[in-house]
Amino acid sequence: MIKAQHKGFLIFAAPEEITDNGKWSVRVLIMRNMKTDTVSKQQYYKSKNTCDSREEAEAHSIFYALRVIDGKIPGQNTNSLFSVI
Repeated sequence: MIKAQHKGFLIFAAPEEITDNGKWSVRVLIMRNMKTDTVSKQQYYKSKNTCDSREEAEAHSIFYALRVIDGKIPGQNTNSLFSVI
């Protein structure tokens, strides 16, 4: 599993194989630690794009997460990760 950090968020590539065509989804889990190390908020994000291999989908998933965090994807944001638990 590929992971990265960006602006206080922890990113995990989480692509899924699409069974009907053998392609892979661009999907990522973004986590944000709250005030303690034992509490975190997380959310999955998924792009409409697909890739031919798991490795390609992992790389695209990380890039997609960076764009979500930076507010570059219309309709996708990390606002829910800032709400109080």
